[in-house]
Amino acid sequence: MKKILIWLLSIVFIASMAFAGISCKAEAVEEAAEEAVEEAAEEEVEEAAEEEVEEAAAMYSQAPMLNDMDLPPVEERLPKNPLVIEPYDEIGTYGGTYVRATAAFSEQQR
Repeated sequence: MKKILIWLLSIVFIASMAFAGISCKAEAVEEAAEEAVEEAAEEEVEEAAEEEVEEAAAMYSQAPMLNDMDLPPVEERLPKNPLVIEPYDEIGTYGGTYVRATAAFSEQQR
């Protein structure tokens, strides 16, 4: 009985996925055309943003602990279009002590 129920539910699921797109109307086609226009506008904005990113690449600096290492300049290590996220509150500090969220692997239990 269990196998029959699983097969029946599988068939119903597959049929519902197959028939989900049947009710496509002209409105959906118009929406797709509008989305294409919006995407073209977004591409123009992205091109302008890429130019700004290239200008801002000279503003990056590296962590003080990496200054002693023999590394190429930061501008050479970064990609052309890096993902830059603005900090929520403030930029943190380098170094310090790592504090774990759990005491399960503390030094006392080793």
